[in-house]
Formats: sequence, structure tokens, C-alpha cells
Amino acid sequence: INNSGLNGNPGGDGPGVIRPQVQITFPTPAKYIAASGGAINGPAYLWNWATFDGTTNAPLVLGPSETNVTSLTLSARTVTTNDPPSFEWMILGHQNAAYRIDMSTNLTDWTQSTVLTNTNGIFIFTHPLDQPQQYFRAVLQ
Repeated sequence: INNSGLNGNPGGDGPGVIRPQVQITFPTPAKYIAASGGAINGPAYLWNWATFDGTTNAPLVLGPSETNVTSLTLSARTVTTNDPPSFEWMILGHQNAAYRIDMSTNLTDWTQSTVLTNTNGIFIFTHPLDQPQQYFRAVLQ
């Protein structure tokens, strides 16, 4: 589902939702080439963003001037320990930067949950599962 109208870009790319019963397979596992930047045979960026359609065409990788991505989800999971179950969101972002974590019930109206400082490039946000269902976003400050 293309929700591009929510970010003021009707007809553009995302945000979106991939409905259940879809399987995405990456045949060649890989790691970030240069998570802190740098150059390897040309410029390397913190991460790349890409778009794809429903065909067998390869994803179209966008350059740094074509996207405003400032963070990337590494994992999202439910954690159950001795404490009540919680949602754990692991995020890759700019090192030593502050991120405002917002939450929403409808992807239109957002309120601030907290502000986290990303000291090592990866940070984790947790939220109790006994709270109402929410959407979350990380906004670079």
C-alpha cells in the first residue's frame, strides 16, 4: 500500500506497507560496506535507499541527493524476559546525533515519546507491549 500522500508527496514513493503473505528473499547476504562513510573505489555513503516494483527488475538504488533517509531499521522484535513483554526497535543512524522518537496511532498525528542520543551508530528504543498499538518514527534532531 503506497501511503505517499501522508508525507505530502502524492504519487511518490512511500511510506508504504507490504501486506502479509509476501516473502522477500535476499539471495546474497551482505553487510554494510562502510557504515561510518568513507570511500571504496568512489564515494560510499552511510547507507543506500532503493525502490522496486512488482517485476523481476533489479531495485533502483537512489543516490544521496534523491533521498532524505537519516536512519534505518536493523531489527524490530518482541522481547520477553522477567519484565513485561516489550517492543524493541534497533536503529542505525548518525553517530553522536540526537533522535526524537515519535509515536502515532494513524500515521498522520504524531507525538513525541522521547529523545535518544545515538552514541555508537546503533541505538535501541523499547516500548511496553501493554500499551495501545502505535507506529513509531525516528527523527534526526
